[in-house]
Amino acid sequence: MRLPHSLRARFLLAAFLPLLLAMAAAWAIATAVFSHMLQQRVADQLSDAADVLTGSGLPYTPEVLRRIAELQQAGIKLFDAQGMEVISSSGPLSAAVMAELRPQAAGVAPVRTELGGEPLVVVSRPLDGMAAPGSATVVLAGSLRDARSAARRAALGVGLAVLAAGTLLFALQYLLVRGVTEPVRRLVTMADDIAAGRRDVRAEPGGGGELAALAKSLNKMTARLQSYEAELADRSRLAALGELSARIAHEIRNPLTGLKLHLQLLAESASAAQAATVARLLDEVGRLELIVASSLALGGGQRAVPQPGDLATLVEEVLHLMEPSLRHRHIEVTQQLAILPPVAMDRDRLKQALLNLIANAADALPGGGTIAVTTSRAGAGDRIHVSVEDSGPGFPPEQLEPGSNGAGSRKPFGLGLGLRLCREIATEHGGRLELGRSDALGGARATIELPADTINAWPASS
Repeated sequence: MRLPHSLRARFLLAAFLPLLLAMAAAWAIATAVFSHMLQQRVADQLSDAADVLTGSGLPYTPEVLRRIAELQQAGIKLFDAQGMEVISSSGPLSAAVMAELRPQAAGVAPVRTELGGEPLVVVSRPLDGMAAPGSATVVLAGSLRDARSAARRAALGVGLAVLAAGTLLFALQYLLVRGVTEPVRRLVTMADDIAAGRRDVRAEPGGGGELAALAKSLNKMTARLQSYEAELADRSRLAALGELSARIAHEIRNPLTGLKLHLQLLAESASAAQAATVARLLDEVGRLELIVASSLALGGGQRAVPQPGDLATLVEEVLHLMEPSLRHRHIEVTQQLAILPPVAMDRDRLKQALLNLIANAADALPGGGTIAVTTSRAGAGDRIHVSVEDSGPGFPPEQLEPGSNGAGSRKPFGLGLGLRLCREIATEHGGRLELGRSDALGGARATIELPADTINAWPASS
């Protein structure tokens, strides 16, 4: 689970670090520009005041200089040609600063300096000799302390604005990155669950794009893996049961054959009253032989051998075999057999399928009920249906889901292989097994659908 968090951190760093650097650079540039603008404004004001003093013909008296100093919030000094102080007006500047104030180098550009711990802008201008006889230079000095304080306040405000914008952008980037990494985290969790043996997990294909396509593909892969493992488990179970049934059949078949032989001999000498009983016993022995053959088929050792035959006759034989058992369980059997053309079928295999379907219907009626067996032609007459319906509770929902092979059983000792065997037998005959709900009886309905023209449709290997 470290991958998504690492991926999220990388995305955030890759997206936010350049943004953070750009915002820091923008803040530094804005602060520097604003500080420069404030200090330049002070310098421009002093330059304008110096130009007025040197070009307006004002008298350079202490009172005039004091008023100008207060108006400009600056200190003003007049120096004669020998550099000696003539007149001074400190304005807001301290005496210590004014004592250190001297004419600057020749030129008209303001000079930034620091005197007595005070940051200053100093402007020096040569004076017209007629306006101030004997004087040579006027010097104006303005403090930059207020400008720098305002610049710091502006920098703080800009910094808070940048911080707020950065926080908002980080939150938006986090949501965007989370929108990418969260599906990846779910996919990683799903992959971990699959590796741990879970096959029922599914990913939500949300978000669109490649991740949604990946989630859908992973869901399909998991579903197929679940189906393959279930099929493999069924095949392994069938193989194990086939081996077990072969041993049981070996032990049962010989005494069963002896029992059948004795019953046949008894039938030859039985009275008319005993003949019916012996016939029923022979029918039961035949049903036991069919059950043994069905158990052998679980291992896959029996192949279908098609022969033309009458499907209605086959149904009647199966019902005749099971009639005593069904009557004993208080189950009524109804049959509606349509006139059908001969069908290519393996009588024993198809009889096994019908026996399983009727036995399943009977097991669903522990207190008695009704079983209906019908044959019909469907569609344009190219399909034949053999349906077994009952008045029981019906099939469980999982057996009716698409892709279900009929595995699973709710019987106390059921193995869930009866419907699987019926489905395989129907497939061997070129047909299929359909499960549903009986409209007539309200319980389960199992239908074997066969091609009407199956004589030429069977594979040569059969």
